[in-house]
Amino acid sequence: NVAQVMHVDQDDFDNDNDVSVGSVHVSRTADLRIAKSVSSHAKTNVDLPYTITLTNGGPDTATGVVVRDLLPAGLVFVRAEPSVGVYNQATSTWTVGSVAVGETATLVLVVYPTALGSITNRAVVDADTAFLNRATAVAGATVSVDANGPPRIFGRTGSNLGPFLWLAGGLILIGLLFSSVASFLTMWFRRRLSARLWRRPGRHGASSPS
Repeated sequence: NVAQVMHVDQDDFDNDNDVSVGSVHVSRTADLRIAKSVSSHAKTNVDLPYTITLTNGGPDTATGVVVRDLLPAGLVFVRAEPSVGVYNQATSTWTVGSVAVGETATLVLVVYPTALGSITNRAVVDADTAFLNRATAVAGATVSVDANGPPRIFGRTGSNLGPFLWLAGGLILIGLLFSSVASFLTMWFRRRLSARLWRRPGRHGASSPS
């Protein structure tokens, strides 16, 4: 912004100070809002999906956006399905990147409970861009684990074991088949060997030449 003295009634002995220049830095801001939803009831050992929704209400594009969701005790990570960006299981961080004005990004975080009780999980969003309202940068969801589910085998519940059971059954059948073939071949070779030995001279009372 520039201000300049254009006219005075008295003599101006120093024209060098008739102009003043000032600057104001305007920070980019974004109205980032995060929401989290989950089923109100769950069972132990059964997959439970959390849905995290992130929106930007403007007025500027948000950059360097990350969402952190540390799993509390009683929840075990299964998989993450982000609509954009990358999820890092080791740090429980969803790196979103940039979120344009009016844009929505989602993360489906699948876990399973290990014990009965009420579990509250919270997600927090952060960004390089300034927030219009920090209160909208945190979201939580509570689920009541009120029933026991089937045990998990190889990280899967009984209801999801179909392919594994078919594979195990197939391997068992193949093993039985090979075992039967091996037993048959062993018996066949033994019989062939016995028959040859039986037909050798000197067997069954036959006299040897003198």
